[in-house]
Amino acid sequence: MKKFYLICALTFSTIFTMAQDKMQGRSGQGFDLSNFNGVIAGKVIDSLDRVGVEFANIALYNQKDSSLVTGTLTDASGTFVLEKLMPGRYYIDVKFIGYQSKRINGIALSPRSPKIDVGTFSILAAAENIEAVIVTGEKKMLLHNLDKKVFNVEKDIAVEGGTASEVLQNIPSVEVDTDGNVSLRGSSNVNILIDGRPSMLNSMEELPAQMIDRVEVITNPSAKYDPDGITGIINIVLKKRKEPGYNGMVSLNAGTANKYNASVNMNWRQEKINIFANYSFRQGQMDRYSSTDRVTLLNNSSDSSFLLQNSDGQSNMLFHNIRGGIDYFIDSRTTLSFTGNLNLRSFDMDNNVLSNSYANFNSNTLLNTRFTTNSNDGLGHEYSINFKRTY
Repeated sequence: MKKFYLICALTFSTIFTMAQDKMQGRSGQGFDLSNFNGVIAGKVIDSLDRVGVEFANIALYNQKDSSLVTGTLTDASGTFVLEKLMPGRYYIDVKFIGYQSKRINGIALSPRSPKIDVGTFSILAAAENIEAVIVTGEKKMLLHNLDKKVFNVEKDIAVEGGTASEVLQNIPSVEVDTDGNVSLRGSSNVNILIDGRPSMLNSMEELPAQMIDRVEVITNPSAKYDPDGITGIINIVLKKRKEPGYNGMVSLNAGTANKYNASVNMNWRQEKINIFANYSFRQGQMDRYSSTDRVTLLNNSSDSSFLLQNSDGQSNMLFHNIRGGIDYFIDSRTTLSFTGNLNLRSFDMDNNVLSNSYANFNSNTLLNTRFTTNSNDGLGHEYSINFKRTY
């Protein structure tokens, strides 16, 4: 009977020891973990084209407390490998820009399973509808290019209702005197072009600012402008609509001293043809007054003279300008254009001069009144055919 109890005790002890060793093997206790190197590998592909996704973010988390353990990026084929991991339970989060995130659960590393291959899995491209985005570009008022300076007239509100003369006055290095003469960097030897062609305008006052798109100032012109002997070139580019269909603009302006401006711009473009027309009206008035008090004293008082003179007057000006033309676009680089311009101008100037003079202190006073009226009317017209080829 004692022998029976002894055999049972030995058998139970052996079974208990084996069960304990098995449990220790699952938990990792009782194994030498100093040389343990857990490895998790896998491959990430696109769900549509089944091609490996490069640079996808692979993050490994501890399943117990969701703490980050390590991470890596996929290679060109979409493959990744996580090494030097300790036994435990983990999960993987896969993320990449433009794709939906994906999580892989149930990854367990142990001494009996030190290497885990999670296989090939796909991620789905993310699709999201967003509201329409409007991108607006805005021109600067003054642009400095390599060969010229460009002044965008529409950005300068100070010239609203003005003329080309007032536009040029606002451009650096360009000056306009009281008589309307234009100079560039102090020199009046400057060539003024309209749309790249010589202009027949008598004065910059005849061209309304509303018709001008931009002004190009070329201080170092190339050979195509025949620049010999000139300081530079001022090219005034007039407005033309580039959008297909009908375009139009009406502008009315009024100011002090009976200044009135009006302009109408019309444009029609369809495929290879562009037709444009413009009418502008400008009226202005300017009052003048001057006073002169002159005394001339000589050794002989009888030869001395005295003059007191007052002058006042008024100038009235009226301009009508009609411009039209047609562009034919032979191809994307070649354009044939016909342009016509008609302008009517009227200058009326009244002047009243009252003079009071005498030769010496004892002579009688001579009173003189002079009234003058000057009128200058003109009609100008020009026509041009232009062929343009861009290379």
